[in-house]
Amino acid sequence: MSKLWVITKSVYRRNVKSWGFVAMVLTPLIFLVIALGVGYLGNQAAVGQSVNLALVVDDVNLQKQFEASESENTYILVDSEEEGREQLISGQADAMLVVEMTGNGPTGKLYKRQGTDAINLSVEEAIMIRSQTAQVGERLGLTSQELFALMNQNSKIETIEIDISETGDLVVNPDNDIQRIVRTGVAYVILMFLFIFLVYYMQLIVEEIAKEKGSRVMEIVMSSMSATQHFFGKILGILLLIATHLAIYITLFLLVLLLNRQFGWVQVDLPPVIMLVAQAFVQDNRDIFLWSGAFAIIGALIYLALSAFFGSLASKVEDAQRVNTPMIFTILFGFYIGIFGLMSTSSLIVRIGSYIPFFTPFVMPIRIAHYSVSTTELWVMLGVCLLFIVGCFWLATAFYQSNVLTYSDKGVWHTLKRSMNLKRNA
Repeated sequence: MSKLWVITKSVYRRNVKSWGFVAMVLTPLIFLVIALGVGYLGNQAAVGQSVNLALVVDDVNLQKQFEASESENTYILVDSEEEGREQLISGQADAMLVVEMTGNGPTGKLYKRQGTDAINLSVEEAIMIRSQTAQVGERLGLTSQELFALMNQNSKIETIEIDISETGDLVVNPDNDIQRIVRTGVAYVILMFLFIFLVYYMQLIVEEIAKEKGSRVMEIVMSSMSATQHFFGKILGILLLIATHLAIYITLFLLVLLLNRQFGWVQVDLPPVIMLVAQAFVQDNRDIFLWSGAFAIIGALIYLALSAFFGSLASKVEDAQRVNTPMIFTILFGFYIGIFGLMSTSSLIVRIGSYIPFFTPFVMPIRIAHYSVSTTELWVMLGVCLLFIVGCFWLATAFYQSNVLTYSDKGVWHTLKRSMNLKRNA
């Protein structure tokens, strides 16, 4: 056990201080900040900005409605278009809205200077629509009550999703639009993080083993401990590194929440009912968090064990990328199936992929998010994946000792053949 812990500490300490690990921790945070910034700016551009608006209205009643409105824009009331143009030329107004009353209701034209961003005119458009509706109502001889009822008509089609239960009955799916978006978002985040983590840490463990083989240190190490101890020491070291990585993110998240509460960087006044709804969502949707987390851990164990196996086939550091390529392509395939599942969880390739242990960690969270998999199927696949993990570790440890002491300049497959011959003759 002491020798196992020596390898574990060596792998952990060497990598946790490396610039590669620091970059791996910071890169997602940088991309997150950029994505949030771009999303915020895009939202602002889509919503439109508030401006100084020169307003020309030829109807007194309509002008009073504009003055009494709660528009984001600041009105500069002018009597004519010529006066409005002077406001634009002098820079006192950013745009000019000309509203004319016609027989069919008010019509408007917006003049804005070139380069001005989108302007939010939702309030102005609502005022004009109400005025047009009132004018049509008067022409038809409607009373004020009838006109009010007409303006407040709202037809809505409620969508109710149904599913077939395990007993064969139709049941109402408890999911709604907000839940579906959040559940899909959770599954997507888990999918992305799992993909990024696996690609990085798989390459890391392959390079760890390849470096020791390339520098001929492996013979010395194997003379002082068993291959099994060395193998599990590497795996545990990488798992501790992953745990540290996640702990950093969790700590930063809690720290940001604490500092925001202390200094009030972001003021978000949520009514108590919204907080209760959020808590209820977490309570009602624990399955997406628990099951997705379980399958993510399973995926990490499967691919780390196989990466250590493939890493032991490398004769030098230059071979690390080559021996890891099959696993990278396998991960990519599972990742793309998961992305495809975001659009169509009922697809045959998504259903089949969720039952293949290599792809289950990527695809199953998507199916869980869309309620397209039963609890029985989840437990069955959990058991299958656990058995598959045992098989992967057995295969990796069985060939690890002969692999790490086998060198060949003829490629990975030649190394594997020699290793199998040594294992057969042992």
